[in-house]
Amino acid sequence: MLSWLGRSSPRRHRNSLSEDIVDGGSHRSLSVDEIVAYGAPFPDDTYKAGARIFPTLVPTSTDDPAAADNAVAWDVLSKFTKPFLCAFSDRDMVTAGGEAPFKTKIPGAQGQSHTTIVGGGHFLQEDCPEELAGLIIKFMTQTPPGKRASTNFVPRPTSMFRP
Repeated sequence: MLSWLGRSSPRRHRNSLSEDIVDGGSHRSLSVDEIVAYGAPFPDDTYKAGARIFPTLVPTSTDDPAAADNAVAWDVLSKFTKPFLCAFSDRDMVTAGGEAPFKTKIPGAQGQSHTTIVGGGHFLQEDCPEELAGLIIKFMTQTPPGKRASTNFVPRPTSMFRP
């Protein structure tokens, strides 16, 4: 986790944010074309400020300024009863072991076929796209429509988004 925070520093970036974060968080190395594609939506580095600051918004201690917002999010998730599936990887150095609280604290996670994908890094969509897509498709087809979360479920943003 703390290595991820270090990656958010502007001084750490080589040529692009995507190269340093997505390539560094993937188990496999991205091709030059893939790295260029991740950078394509951003006209210049000033548009990457959000991605650069995101790691610092994840609380790493109870006295972290973001801890209160995180507690609110967990309160919402602790009441979420719709089916909830965890798909983590075995080589993710950022969230290793992070699936445990999701499995135990979210009611909708109970009884689901949670999976640890072998050979993936933090960005499973890059390392194991077919396996991840297959898990999602299987989960969706096995979850009756009435049991699925609505597409408009968005936890209410807290203080960092207030005007």
